[in-house]
Amino acid sequence: MVLSAQVTTSGEMDAQVLEVTEKAHVEFQLSDSGHDSVSASPDSDRPSSPDETTESAPTVANVLPQETIYKLTIQSTAGDSFDLQVSSAEMIQELHQVLLERDSTCHRTCFTLQLNGCPLDNFTEIRNIPYLTDGSVLQVVEEAYTVREARIHVRHVRELLRASDNTESAGAVDGSSLSYLSTINLQERKDKDKSFDGHPPEYILPGTKERSLSHLLPPIQKPLQALKNLAISYFNPPPGPRKMKGDVLYIIADTLEKRRLHITCCTKGFFVNSSNDDTFNAHPSNQHKAVYHSLVDLLNAVSPTFKKVYPLVIKKRGDRHVLDRLPTPYPVHFWVAPSAEVSEDAIRAEDSTQPHRVGFEVDAKTIADLNRQLCSMSQLRIKCINRNKNHQNLSSKLRPNILGSILVRILMEKMRRVLAAEVVHSLQKHTFDIRFNPDCFSTSVKHSSNEDIEKQRRLVVEAAEFILSSQLPEFVQSCLDCSITPVDGEGLCELLHSRGINIRYLGEVFKMVVNSQSFIKSLTMCELIARSAKHVLRHYINNLPQDQLAPAISHLLNAIFGTVVQDTQSVYINDKNTKKNNKKLKKASANGEWSAVTAKHIWKAICDEVHSYFGYEVKVGTVADFQLDTARSRTPFIEDDVQNVFPILKHRQPYATDAKKLFIRGQQAMQTGHLRDAYECIAEAVSVNLMTSVYGAMHSELAQAMRMLARLSYILGDPAEALAQQHKATLMSERCNGLDHGYTIIEYINLAHFAFANLFISASLRLLYRARYLLLLAHGEKHPLMAQIDGNIGVILFAVQEFDPALKFLQSAESGSVTNGEPKRLKSALLRHMVARVHSSRGDFRSALAAEKETYAIYNNIFGADHEKTKESSECLKQLTQQAVSFQRKMMDASKSNSIAQLLPIQIQQPSLSSILDVLNILNGIIIISMTPSMVDFGVESNDIGPGTHKSVLTEEALD
Repeated sequence: MVLSAQVTTSGEMDAQVLEVTEKAHVEFQLSDSGHDSVSASPDSDRPSSPDETTESAPTVANVLPQETIYKLTIQSTAGDSFDLQVSSAEMIQELHQVLLERDSTCHRTCFTLQLNGCPLDNFTEIRNIPYLTDGSVLQVVEEAYTVREARIHVRHVRELLRASDNTESAGAVDGSSLSYLSTINLQERKDKDKSFDGHPPEYILPGTKERSLSHLLPPIQKPLQALKNLAISYFNPPPGPRKMKGDVLYIIADTLEKRRLHITCCTKGFFVNSSNDDTFNAHPSNQHKAVYHSLVDLLNAVSPTFKKVYPLVIKKRGDRHVLDRLPTPYPVHFWVAPSAEVSEDAIRAEDSTQPHRVGFEVDAKTIADLNRQLCSMSQLRIKCINRNKNHQNLSSKLRPNILGSILVRILMEKMRRVLAAEVVHSLQKHTFDIRFNPDCFSTSVKHSSNEDIEKQRRLVVEAAEFILSSQLPEFVQSCLDCSITPVDGEGLCELLHSRGINIRYLGEVFKMVVNSQSFIKSLTMCELIARSAKHVLRHYINNLPQDQLAPAISHLLNAIFGTVVQDTQSVYINDKNTKKNNKKLKKASANGEWSAVTAKHIWKAICDEVHSYFGYEVKVGTVADFQLDTARSRTPFIEDDVQNVFPILKHRQPYATDAKKLFIRGQQAMQTGHLRDAYECIAEAVSVNLMTSVYGAMHSELAQAMRMLARLSYILGDPAEALAQQHKATLMSERCNGLDHGYTIIEYINLAHFAFANLFISASLRLLYRARYLLLLAHGEKHPLMAQIDGNIGVILFAVQEFDPALKFLQSAESGSVTNGEPKRLKSALLRHMVARVHSSRGDFRSALAAEKETYAIYNNIFGADHEKTKESSECLKQLTQQAVSFQRKMMDASKSNSIAQLLPIQIQQPSLSSILDVLNILNGIIIISMTPSMVDFGVESNDIGPGTHKSVLTEEALD
């Protein structure tokens, strides 16, 4: 491969080098057989534009032209045409993807786009195509099938037919994952003619003790079935005589009419041949002789059921959100899976049993992408770099005094580095190098003679002292103050790691909170028990043969959660030596002696593991008694309940450096009140050039950034945009983090808030009910986030005049706020005020006065009697007193006249939408500050103010 000799500038040379490298990378690909192929696609021998053979190389001015928007017309083979707006920087391949997403053209794969009769290369940018202008018409031209194109077409048709099937999502098959958000309609507003359908279900009401898992998974609907089975025929490959007549591939299709069709794919398309299960006859069938370029068109012609069901399948596919169809970057295995029937799928069976898939079952896509990147990196040859041998050294031309000053500056910089390294006890004398050797105290590790072991031990001791004296107390105090509120053990460990605290310090964390009533106490103890139980069970399961996995796991789970009390003599030895226990556990697992494990023995081992690994002593008798009291069944698990076991691969997720910097800059701008700048920074971080180009269209980091964009959009006065962004963030969190992840619960709360702002009241309540149900399963009632959820539910139910359930949730929110260390704060006062309003709406003015008096006392204690909040509460007390007196007078009059007609109607002030939104904003951490001329004089920028008379400021936002 030779470079052009006309390259004169370094910029042009680099462009040519990259172009040659990319071409080499595209050409080096494997065919379906696994051998090297000369061309990567049928487009490799076509010119990238109609005049590519005569056009000269682009000049420097045309290397990076400005992006423009083209409006093109696409004429499909079906006869219909449509207009499409595209950017000049997009490639022709993206136009192919648009055609594969449209309902009318999604079943066609073997085609090319042509301009004025000349085919366009898929990997050419639109701006590099001559004669393509705004308003140009691109024709979709069907191409001849090859073996590769035929196999791609069959697989694509199979994916279309299975688009509505989500039975394998729990197993993370092909990057799929479960999603609950698709079952909620975010486009249905409350209708006055319809009855209210947002009543809370029984299993999420405050005080409910039942924690059923039956509502955890989204409802599994029976998928639409248009074809029973689609497979590659066993008559493949075509014999030589049939190859000479154009046969490419043979296919078998089983229709719902209980007919088996033997189909031939030739270079022109698909037709039904005369073969049967016993005899090969490649001639066209007498009943169906027509040739169709698409397999879907053929099945529409020969199967009435397929013709009826296929449009419904495509419509259901189009109704799904695009993020619901994309694969996740990593497999997301859920711990609960529905029991589904196994259906016949020959292509799936072929994929899972092929030799090239052995060893890649966990995550084949990631490994393939990494291999492709490594191949592309290795193809950049050093000989392509133009080295100028006549280049003179610049230092020889410098004057001696200038060179001397430079040397002095270099020496001073080195001296400063040496002093700084000494101050922080660096391992290197001249550089900042701090490394912690975890084996420096180990007696079984032999260290090198030239290592300074004492210095390494001193660093480890200082790091441990810093964690115990500074990091742990700050973390515990943040949890007690509800500044950070982890939902489950995964969130707790993530917060510990973000502060440099190892998981083995969980015992020290629990010692600091053992005398408190905070939520962190139960959460830490649950994590200690769960991790210790995992360590104990690992010794049994790791060395088990495959045929004993299901019985062993179910029995061990029954020993933990049930009441397995059978005696044993050989499994658990109550020695205090951990190494001996480990050896005996491994021997027991190999011999299948797990069947003799009882609840008493396994809880003894778990408590010993907590003491030896985390340094905290748990009383075995207390835990065993609690387990016996709470166990509802002797054996709650059976063998069929264990459906599968998936490995959890620990890895560090890389992040986009530039996007992360912009995201942090946007957070800082948001904290200082520059909301428009914050929105622009975070929007640029999410853009195609930064986050999306690194992570793809589906990633948990993208979900957090879109959550910020949604909140900023809401603050800047655009609730519709906020709802759209938050919907994407919630869907990404469901699919990338999990259905019951702590981030997903937070996304549900935010989405419910913005849905109510757009008057989607029923959807808002369903989201909050879902968030409360997940938090009940993850932690229980006594969590700070539960007070926020109950407050939102109670306020919205009060807005729709459902006073009885609203009162239950508001009282639960107020109780949870007090329990978690917020007895005399603003949210408690706000909740008491809402309780008073609900009581007054129900006609219970005595209870309303008692609640409002507590509100007044809180405001008076915090702000004083002259504050606006205190005055508002005092005015509310006067109104409630007048209403109570008026109602009591009516009661007395009614009792005298023996008639209740005078009691009706009771005048109840209806809450306005703006007042309800103000309360929701405060509950969810958003405070609206009214703009005054004095604030403008102090430099508040006008571009930070939304389209109204208010400026919004985010507070209490958990910045990630």
